[in-house]
Amino acid sequence: MDMLEQLLLNDSLFANGWGGLGVAIQAYQKRALPLCEWTVSAARAHRRKLMVRLVKGAYWDTEIKAAQVAGLPDYPVFTRKVATDVSYLACAKILLSAKDAIYPAFATHNANTIAAVKALAGKTPFEFQRLHGMGEGLYEEVAKLEKAIGDPQTPVRIYAPVGSHKELLAYLVRRLLENGANSSFVNRIADEHVSLDDLVRDPVADLEALQPKRNPNIILPSELFGNGRRNSAGVDLSDPLVREPLMQRLKKLEARSWSAKPGIGKGEGRPIVSPHDHRITVGMTFEATADDVDRMVRAGHAAQVAWDALGGEARAKLLERAADLYEEHAEEFFSLCTREAGKTLVDAVLEVREAIDFLRFYASEARRQFTRPSRFRVPLESGTKCACTAVG
Repeated sequence: MDMLEQLLLNDSLFANGWGGLGVAIQAYQKRALPLCEWTVSAARAHRRKLMVRLVKGAYWDTEIKAAQVAGLPDYPVFTRKVATDVSYLACAKILLSAKDAIYPAFATHNANTIAAVKALAGKTPFEFQRLHGMGEGLYEEVAKLEKAIGDPQTPVRIYAPVGSHKELLAYLVRRLLENGANSSFVNRIADEHVSLDDLVRDPVADLEALQPKRNPNIILPSELFGNGRRNSAGVDLSDPLVREPLMQRLKKLEARSWSAKPGIGKGEGRPIVSPHDHRITVGMTFEATADDVDRMVRAGHAAQVAWDALGGEARAKLLERAADLYEEHAEEFFSLCTREAGKTLVDAVLEVREAIDFLRFYASEARRQFTRPSRFRVPLESGTKCACTAVG
């Protein structure tokens, strides 16, 4: 959007009355409606006219999976198809109400959506768009109906994917997946078991009747692993409202000097400098001596008996507490990863999340394996087997 605004400022781009600058907006994004409002405001502020292509959205499954992998607080897309349909109509209403600033184009193969857009548009100029090989029959019927009632024919732009087999195969597979989905209008209109009344249901009324509004079968990213463990919280560095305040806090942490010492003994201190700028001293480390290491190993060995006696549940809680502390101090670890190890911020976030995930994974394993008796078989001599029971 920053780039679009810069283009709007470029007078030479609009010389000779050129009006081809445009943007595509995906209605399945929760930000779609405010984005339409922003686009209208930006066009008006710079006295331009923009073409806006409104689509339902592509790569919904990818958006869901990416948010889960990234450990985001919520999904950027709606989790119900009907919510996307309602969002599309709300966005269409905004775009059609700004004919001074927007030339809207509605990409759809849904007869219900086509009828709603026609009703909303009135005499406002706009166009429909369809994909090559899809929707021919539907738009032929639209043209017949317009002719029959004396309406001017709405322009229909045909999108045709162009490229080699390598580039197009993934695109075509995606189209097959989307159109083959149970909720797809293209799929449902071909299903003889779906009645006409079901096909033309009002999405606004359907969404109002739904409780809850979000799909309960699509769990939040934090709940990805069920009751076993909580997913580590990620950071959406693509969001300036998240990234810029984080960068300011990391800037303040650059003044902090760190000190690392062995648990037993004092060791000999030496400065740690940043690998990408040796003028920056991150802090001091105190190396353990061979005797220090020997004492630490013996202390750890002696503590193992008491640790084992705690049982799986108590150990799991301690591991989870450690994970929570990592998460509470995540930004300090980000700072260390970038300054001491020379990692990028993206890698720093992944590094800290991996540590948190491992702690919570081992906590879940402690509960699974060491809180109740488990049965296993131990092979004995001459092939004899004995059923044994072991406890944590």
